[in-house]
Amino acid sequence: MLLPTIKTKKDYVPVYRDAGTWLPAMRVICERHGLDPALLELAPPGSHVNFRLGAEHYIKLFSPLWRDDFVAEQLGLNKLRGQLNWPVPQLLAEGEVEGWPYIVTTAVGGQPLCQVWGALGAKDRERVAVGCGQFMAALHALPTDGLQAIATDWPAFIAAQRQDCVQHLAQSNLSQGWASAALAFLDNLPPLFEPGFSPVLLSADVTDEHLLVSQRGGRWELTGTIDFGDAMLGHRLYEFAAPGCCITRGSPRLQRALLHAYGYAEHELDGTLARQLMAYTLLHRFINLTDIAEMFGPQRPASFEELLKALWSFK
Repeated sequence: MLLPTIKTKKDYVPVYRDAGTWLPAMRVICERHGLDPALLELAPPGSHVNFRLGAEHYIKLFSPLWRDDFVAEQLGLNKLRGQLNWPVPQLLAEGEVEGWPYIVTTAVGGQPLCQVWGALGAKDRERVAVGCGQFMAALHALPTDGLQAIATDWPAFIAAQRQDCVQHLAQSNLSQGWASAALAFLDNLPPLFEPGFSPVLLSADVTDEHLLVSQRGGRWELTGTIDFGDAMLGHRLYEFAAPGCCITRGSPRLQRALLHAYGYAEHELDGTLARQLMAYTLLHRFINLTDIAEMFGPQRPASFEELLKALWSFK
């Protein structure tokens, strides 16, 4: 056998970052697609096993535990091909090894934003926020035909995420005041989606790990986006939760830059939108209130209401 037997996440974690575990399968994939196995190098961590081949290619091997991620990324990258005027990985090949699906893609230039954020000045950060808004707008404008496999029953999804959030609040070590305020907020939400809204293609994970930047002429600029393994069809406001935590957090100036670049007019940046965006932040699959509160470090807001103002106030 080329690959280990993985039945649970507990089986996967100990071998996930061991290059030797995956090299036999990676060499077979290289042989299939005319790639040089001598260039194989374990790439920075993500949810799945990634190997880089020089400066041009990546192989991403998906654990059968999360096959849906393969379906989402394969469909997403195929949809983006030739339709999105934005640097994203180009899907070159796909296949399976012993039941483990994989894709071969081109590399995208730049380095993860999270690695250089501290080196960016105010204008650089605003430029990145604008680029992020433009990318999201372009992604959401794409047609969604052929993406039924990643369609979502949005009302049911939101209901399930709300229940997960309530459960987290009950089990967290947050103070009673924070938990009570968050529960009250969830009980008095503005409408989160319009009846019969048209779903858009969501990356659903626009983070500082997946946004790539490069320095050009002394300026940092957003130069690409990677990882569409969480892609889904859903409401456009859901997309803002991740960059709200990773990029614009605590900065009304960056919030406004992102939203204006996406297409929001000034008069639309109001309290209703702020509460909708906060709700989607709480209801995101990969975000919880404890993490949101702690990401501010020593400047952590003193209350849930202050947290709302910090994340989504626009002024």
